[in-house]
Amino acid sequence: MKAKFYVIMGVISIAVFSSCVNLLTIRPKKEHLVQRLQSFPTSHLPIKDSALIYWDNHLIPFIDAKTDEDCAFLLGMVHAHLRLAQMTLVRRVVEGRLAESVGPLAGDIDHALRIVNLGASADSIVHSLPQETRDWLQHFVNGINFYQEKMGERPLELKLFGIDLEPWALVDVVKVGRLASADVNWFNWFQWLKFREKPYWPEIWQRFLDQGFQSVPSFQPEFNLISSGIKSGSNAMVIAPERSADGHALLATDPHLGLQLPNIWLIAGYRCPSFHVVGLMFPGVPMVLVGRNTKIAWGGTNMRSASSDLYELSDEHIQQLQRRTEKIKVRWWRDKMVEIRISPMGPVLSDIPFFKSKEKIFAMKWVGHQVTDEFTAFYRLNRATDWNEFRQAFENYGVSGQNFLYADANGHIGMVPAVKIPKRSQLLPDDFLLNPDNPRHRWGGLVGTLELPFALDPAQGFIVSANNRPLIFDPPLGYFFSANDRVVRISELLRQRAQIDFEAVQQIQRDVYVPSAVMLRDLLIEKMDHLGLADENARDFVNQLRQWDGHYHQDSRGPVAFQVLLYHVILGYYEQKYDRDFADALLSSEHANYFLLQDLKAEDEERFRSILAQALRAAIRDAKKFRTWGEMHRLNVSHIFARLPLIGGRFRFGNFPADGSYNSALKTAHAITNRRHDTFYGANSRFIAMMRDLDDNYFVLLGGQDGWLGSDQFADQVPLWLSGDYIKIPLRIDTVYKVFPHRFLLTPEK
Repeated sequence: MKAKFYVIMGVISIAVFSSCVNLLTIRPKKEHLVQRLQSFPTSHLPIKDSALIYWDNHLIPFIDAKTDEDCAFLLGMVHAHLRLAQMTLVRRVVEGRLAESVGPLAGDIDHALRIVNLGASADSIVHSLPQETRDWLQHFVNGINFYQEKMGERPLELKLFGIDLEPWALVDVVKVGRLASADVNWFNWFQWLKFREKPYWPEIWQRFLDQGFQSVPSFQPEFNLISSGIKSGSNAMVIAPERSADGHALLATDPHLGLQLPNIWLIAGYRCPSFHVVGLMFPGVPMVLVGRNTKIAWGGTNMRSASSDLYELSDEHIQQLQRRTEKIKVRWWRDKMVEIRISPMGPVLSDIPFFKSKEKIFAMKWVGHQVTDEFTAFYRLNRATDWNEFRQAFENYGVSGQNFLYADANGHIGMVPAVKIPKRSQLLPDDFLLNPDNPRHRWGGLVGTLELPFALDPAQGFIVSANNRPLIFDPPLGYFFSANDRVVRISELLRQRAQIDFEAVQQIQRDVYVPSAVMLRDLLIEKMDHLGLADENARDFVNQLRQWDGHYHQDSRGPVAFQVLLYHVILGYYEQKYDRDFADALLSSEHANYFLLQDLKAEDEERFRSILAQALRAAIRDAKKFRTWGEMHRLNVSHIFARLPLIGGRFRFGNFPADGSYNSALKTAHAITNRRHDTFYGANSRFIAMMRDLDDNYFVLLGGQDGWLGSDQFADQVPLWLSGDYIKIPLRIDTVYKVFPHRFLLTPEK
């Protein structure tokens, strides 16, 4: 969700360069820890009572406040202090206001964002919030606004984009939350549109559905875990006391998102009358989304739920469209007037300027355009004390669908599917463009979390989740889930150990073995041996494949051989079977291994001989360019400004050899290629909660806690990330006092 924003902004930044001569002089101003701490206001604050904020040396805060109002207010100040630029830019994305900051090249992007209208239901959500949620959000907003008023120098990003600080309102926080709830299926649709008119589309559509429905479910409706836990995306696992080395439950998760800096998460803890929590927060949202309190711990993975449908409009529907005109302000250029068309189903997505074909007019219906209440869900979750309160918290949760895992201090573990899913009469859609006049394609209301099966204390002693199919249910919760590699691998690693300890979880979060790659490697070698292609000229290359253990270690040679061979086999085979468009699309798919495994087992060997022979020759040539996987597969740690010409180097914080792949537990996603490449998506944070002790909480971010360019804490956690280390964040306030060296007394106005 959040990662796409940074990709967009990186492209737009190039336009800024061509228009701003002063960019050549831009350089982040160095800010040391003491300077960053001293710039945080501590006196004459509009709070009811004095409070404390403890900071560790990574600029991770822990707030200790006597009232909920003060706690929320100080939390708003903390978010603004650490991530104001990030929050402001995200807010502008949701509002479709990029062009007024970065110029005319963003006009079409703003038009697209306004059509999608992520915040369409924000005002209605605000009015429907329970008073306790509304109060918490309002005090948080007050803290943001107070900090903005008192701060001195603006962040570099805001100065570059010419953005003046604007007051925040409660509705802005709701809109930012809706961005985090965007439907990942939208990006499938955009890719599939160009294939829909191709003659092979019906076959390919069915194969997409088959691949998604082969995803291993996390549990069955009878609440029994099956042998394999789950599948891909973010990883999360909970371990019951009987499988834990210390006799207590434990929970671990590593969310998978974009890898640009600043990180999409910040780490924070706070204690006040209603809350005592620590965890990962989304900047601009005042709830812990992944973390623990004194009784329970929680973490989630994106469900890839079917929360949206796309409808093809007939001429009759088109005549009934509502229209409105909006002005897009444009920096350095004249303003742009755009038309927004709305159907009874929702916005007309085919009006988005980036669609080349205008032959089809289609509109989107999305649960996120309706009134749901994720804020109250997390407000109640953050103070839940047991399983029933945890599950009940999601009563009105809607988007994005998440598989939430649970562990508590009494040894219980569980999982709930948190979502509101449309009731559909058709089990599987005939196409992704539906007919609004077909009764089978209409929604018959929504099914919520409390109506769905859940898992509690399974006999297997653990639950694994990773953007897989959470359970078998009618209506389906989704159609297009991740490949099974991660769920199978993580579950196998857990089953192999009678006792699971902290070190075992560390190893699992960094595991780089890919089962489907080994199966496909074995099949390709079998084909080469049978067809007589593993001759003297190919012997060394084929031996590298044979000897590879299936792990994508950065110092391994085997992944290089496998990936370049896979690249040329996919191009040669699928360009001939379908066309180059499909071959290129499959190179970016995590299901590529599975497509090949299915197709090559049934392929005529003589027809495949020439394809494999040609691919082998090309792979042998390409593999010579790289000694190891880490030379080919890179982790580029950088700010979005790193894409700017001439000055981009000032915003790069290291380019490192990377472990992992697109389907390994340590996800470092990439397209299948024969070139050196950067991973663009994957694990960007890690969290482990050991329920034996309130202080056994471990976090690390890829990057750093502080979003201020030039801060010593902007990327200071990168070495920890690379080495597999964590930062221990206690929950007991007396321990916080001992281990957080920087303590500030916050005093109210006199």
